[in-house]
Amino acid sequence: GVGEAAVREALCRFGEIESCDLAFESSYGIVCFTTHAAALQAKAANGLSELCSGVDTRYNERSYDGRGWCCFESGVSSELLVRLSVAPRMKAELDKLPPKLISLARGRAPEPVELTHSDVWQRVQRVIGTIEQATFTGKGDKEKVPKLYKSYVARVAKVLTSTLALQTALEAEVAVSPMPSVDAPPADTLRLAEGQLLLLPGADARLAGGDGAW
Repeated sequence: GVGEAAVREALCRFGEIESCDLAFESSYGIVCFTTHAAALQAKAANGLSELCSGVDTRYNERSYDGRGWCCFESGVSSELLVRLSVAPRMKAELDKLPPKLISLARGRAPEPVELTHSDVWQRVQRVIGTIEQATFTGKGDKEKVPKLYKSYVARVAKVLTSTLALQTALEAEVAVSPMPSVDAPPADTLRLAEGQLLLLPGADARLAGGDGAW
């Protein structure tokens, strides 16, 4: 293997080296320069093949919006919220909750991500286009990830079709008003005149289920 002295000698021409850790991983080591610009120069340089098989920065410097899987994650994380927001009552409830997505960037405070929902179909096409234009490092991911997103959209749409239909039916129901209370005086006691006939069910009639008189 290559020793630390050889590594420092080969890379010191790009800038001052702060540390060199060749035992960090069995397959690679980490060299820290005092400036990021020096690290980028070492990455872009040729003639290091005798030292190692490749040089790269430790962290992916590509922007979030330019990474394929990140574009996929951004799309699926907001898909359900966008579709729920189409229903006014659902949106009113969602607006009461803390924001689901927060944008983080160096030099500014965290900001909630505003989700647009004017046209769901155009949104799907836009997310797919963003994924297809992004960069993937894994083999086959560029073809696989758009299909994963489409499959997720189909499952979400299927569930929401029945959920929102039920919600609409419940909102359309008319509430029945309670019956009004009436304050009526009690009825008078039944009084019969002397000699007045009264029809009563007879015994035979009661057994037959009809009316009769005694």
